[in-house]
Amino acid sequence: HTYFKGQIAFILEFSGILAYYMEQFNCAWSEESDNKYFNEFIKYSDCASATFDAIDPDQKRNSGSIDYLWERAVLSKGDYLIPTSAYRKNFLSTTANTRDFSWKRLLRLPQTDTPVNEVEIWKERRGFVKAVFDDVRFNKKDLEKSLIEICKSLPGDWRKCVIESPKLVEYCSQGFIRFESDYNIILFMHSQQNHRQREMYTFHFYLKKLEGKNIDPFSESGHEEVSNSYENSYAWLCGCCINRINYEILIYYNKPNDNFPNPYQIRFLKSQGNKALDDYPDNIQALLKQSGYKWYDDKDWFGFCSTKDNEDSTLEAIQTLGAYLSKL
Repeated sequence: HTYFKGQIAFILEFSGILAYYMEQFNCAWSEESDNKYFNEFIKYSDCASATFDAIDPDQKRNSGSIDYLWERAVLSKGDYLIPTSAYRKNFLSTTANTRDFSWKRLLRLPQTDTPVNEVEIWKERRGFVKAVFDDVRFNKKDLEKSLIEICKSLPGDWRKCVIESPKLVEYCSQGFIRFESDYNIILFMHSQQNHRQREMYTFHFYLKKLEGKNIDPFSESGHEEVSNSYENSYAWLCGCCINRINYEILIYYNKPNDNFPNPYQIRFLKSQGNKALDDYPDNIQALLKQSGYKWYDDKDWFGFCSTKDNEDSTLEAIQTLGAYLSKL
C-alpha cells in the first residue's frame, strides 16, 4: 500500500498472528487455523487499505471533504491521541500529517526495549483502530456512510465535543490540542501557546448552539480566540441595544468553585462606557437579579453572572434572558 509501504505488523497483531507467534515462537498451526488467520489478515488488510485510500494522508486529499470522519470514529472508541509534550496531544489529523504525528506512528509496533507500561499504552491506542474495523457498522465499500454511523455513538467526556463538531479538528491545523485539566482544554491553531487558540467547550457551544441562530435581542454571535496563555477564550453574543445602551453576553468554561458552582459561566455586561454597578439602569439590574444573576466586581471578574452545568441549560438561560430583555 502506498501509505504503509510494507509496515504491516499492526495487521499481524489485529489478526491474532502476532500473539500466536509470541507465545509459540513459530507459525506451525493447523490447516484450519491457517485459514482462520489468513482470512483475518485479509479482513484487516482490506479495512486498512480502504480507509487510507480514502483519507490519503500523504497527499492530503479528501480528508476535509469527509469531515475528519476517521479521526472522530476512532475517538468514539477511545482516546487514541499521541502525547507530544507536557499537556499537549495530537489528533494525527490527515490534513496535518507528519512523520512524528501520523497514523503510521500510532500503528507501528514498539521496539523490543520499550518499557512494558508504554507497550500496553500503545497497544491500547492501536486497539481503538481495530475497534472501528470490528464495529458491525463498518463497511469498507461504503466507508463514509459507515463512519458517520459509528460517530453517532457518543462518549460522555470531552471526546463528545470533537466527534460532534469536525470544525474543532479542522481548527487545529497542525493537530495539536492542550489538556491542562478536565476544565481547561485548548485547541491550538498551530503548535504553540503563543499562537491562535480557542477554548474547546465554549467553541463547541458556539458551533452547536449559537452559530446561525437568532437569539433576540442579540443580533450577532461568535467565538473569541486568543493568542496567549493568560487571556480566556469565550463565546459571545452582542448587538443588544436597550434605551441607547449596548449590552453583550460572554460565555466561559472554567472549573467550578465557591462563586461559580457550575462550569458554564454566563456573564452579562455593557459593551461600552462605564461598567460599574451604578451604570446599569434600575430595570436592568432588577431583571438580572430576578433571573438569578449576581453582581461581581473584582479585578478578575466583573459583571452580572450566572452559572449552568451543561450546554442545554446555558442556552435556555440565554434565551430566557433574551426574551425578558426584548420586552424592555
